[in-house]
Amino acid sequence: MISRRVLTVLLAIGCVAPVAIAVVVGVARLLAAMDDAVGALALERVALALGIAWAISLVCLLLALAINVLGPPEQ
Repeated sequence: MISRRVLTVLLAIGCVAPVAIAVVVGVARLLAAMDDAVGALALERVALALGIAWAISLVCLLLALAINVLGPPEQ
């Protein structure tokens, strides 16, 4: 069985990460509009890394929930 703490952390990441990605992309666009191409590129790469981490956490959450559902048989 997967612990409740792991499931809670994965669920929190799944809920908070999209907001963080949106904020980072928004700041990157703001920097691009202010002609700071280097800063915008750096934040776009950070947003990409966050997006990849978010997708991985969602897959891990799905697998953890599946393991919990398929837990040991009832006796």
